[in-house]
Amino acid sequence: MTSRYYPHPPSFACHRCFADRQLIEWIKEQGTKGNCSWCGARNVFVVQLISLGNLFEPVIELYHPSDSSSGDLLSVLLQEDWEIFSDRIMDKGLAHGLVRAIMEAGVDPKDLIIDYSGLFHSSKPYHSTLEEIWEERADSSSGFDPDESEGSKLEYEDEGFPRPDEIQYAVEDRGTIYPANSVLYRARIYTVRGRSERFGFEEMGAPPPDKTPAQRANRAGEPVLYMASDTNTALAEVRAWKGSPASVAKMRVTEGLRILDLRKPYLVDSPFFHESLGWRLEAHGLLNRFAEELSRPVMPHEADALYRPTQHLCDVIKAGGFDGIAYPSAMGPGYNIVLFNPHAGTPEEITIIGSKA
Repeated sequence: MTSRYYPHPPSFACHRCFADRQLIEWIKEQGTKGNCSWCGARNVFVVQLISLGNLFEPVIELYHPSDSSSGDLLSVLLQEDWEIFSDRIMDKGLAHGLVRAIMEAGVDPKDLIIDYSGLFHSSKPYHSTLEEIWEERADSSSGFDPDESEGSKLEYEDEGFPRPDEIQYAVEDRGTIYPANSVLYRARIYTVRGRSERFGFEEMGAPPPDKTPAQRANRAGEPVLYMASDTNTALAEVRAWKGSPASVAKMRVTEGLRILDLRKPYLVDSPFFHESLGWRLEAHGLLNRFAEELSRPVMPHEADALYRPTQHLCDVIKAGGFDGIAYPSAMGPGYNIVLFNPHAGTPEEITIIGSKA
C-alpha cells in the first residue's frame, strides 16, 4: 500500500460526489459538515481525499496501466464497472481529475510509481481468472482424465484448479439454511413399456449405488438426491411430456441443511469495504459459471469425463461444510437442489401424473 503523508492541508470531497451507497454512508459517518471543493455543494458531509485514497487503493489495484495507446481512463473503467461517481461529477467532467487527486493525495510526487492520468486495462496481462481456469480445464482432455484414480479427489495442487480457500469469500456470501421439514419435489417417469405398478416410496428416493450413473454433481456409484422446488420443475427435469405417465413425490427434508445458494448470479454491488476484492470477484465469477453448468441438462450418451469439473467443485463445496447446492433449472420454472446425503429427504406423498393415474 502506498505510504501517505500530509505535506499540505488536504482538499475534500463530499458524499454528493459519489453514487456508491456504501461509500456515501461511510462519508456521512466519518465526515464533517463543510463545503465541497469538487462538486461545489455547501453544508454537506466532507472527508479528506487522503482518507478516500485508502479506500480506493484496493479497487484501483483491479486495473493495470496500459503499455500501449489502447485502454481507458480509470474514471471511465470505475464508472462502467461500479457507477461510483454521481451525476454532479460526471456532468461536470470532473471524474478523471477526482480519481487522480484521490490517488495522489498525500503522496510525495517522487514516490508515485503509477501514472494515474494514463490509460488502464481491466485485467492483468497473462493472468487467468478462476473462471477461465475452469473453462480451460473443462475443455482439456488432459485436465480431467477419465482414467484418473478416485483417490485423487480433493487434491487441488494440479494446475492451480480452485482450492477451498480460493472460493471461501464467495461461498460465505451465498450460504442459506433449509430448515428441517422443508418441502421439495422429485419426479420419475415410467420408462418401461407395459409397467402397471406405481412407483413406491422406496423407489422415489435416491437410487442405490449400483444404479447411480455419473452426473454433474456425483460420480457413478455415489448416490446424491436431486430434487426440485415445485412439481412442474421436477417433471420438466425428467423430460416428462404432456400426458406421459410419471410420479411426483413430495419430499420432506429430514434435518436442517446448509445449502450453497446459486439460484441467481451474485453481483458485488460495491467494491468498497471487501477483504481481497479481486479474489472475491473471481470466486463469484467461478460460482456463477458453475451454476450455469449444473443447470445444463444431462444428455444421453455423454462421456462421464465431461462431468468431472462440476464433480470436482462439488467436492470442494462439500468439504467446505455445505450439505447441498441450489441452482437454476434450465428446463422448468423453478430451481433444483442436490443434497450430498441421499437420505436427507424422505418421500411422504406421491402424485400420479398421466395414464398411470
